[in-house]
Amino acid sequence: MTTDLQSSVKVQFSSESLAEQLVVWLTSEGFTLKDLESVPFGVALPIREAIYRCRERPCSDWSEEVCLLIGRQDLTKQAHKMTLAKNKAVLIPQPWKERIR
Repeated sequence: MTTDLQSSVKVQFSSESLAEQLVVWLTSEGFTLKDLESVPFGVALPIREAIYRCRERPCSDWSEEVCLLIGRQDLTKQAHKMTLAKNKAVLIPQPWKERIR
């Protein structure tokens, strides 16, 4: 008796989800459009497809780097504001810590 793993394991990912994961990961590794020009065509093609998909359906919480990679400079100001807001949330003084000292 043989078990067909393909029929028993069904994992579904939307192509947008995979595209988003790829683009976010690439930017976290410092990948830029300039780098895309230097990779072989067979490597660049799926990356370009992911960039295109993300450009068409951008997320509101992407970093400035992701917005630049997908060619959505119009969203970089929004991303910059979100980054500043996140940094401010981390830097808020905590008065209770000063009382403990």
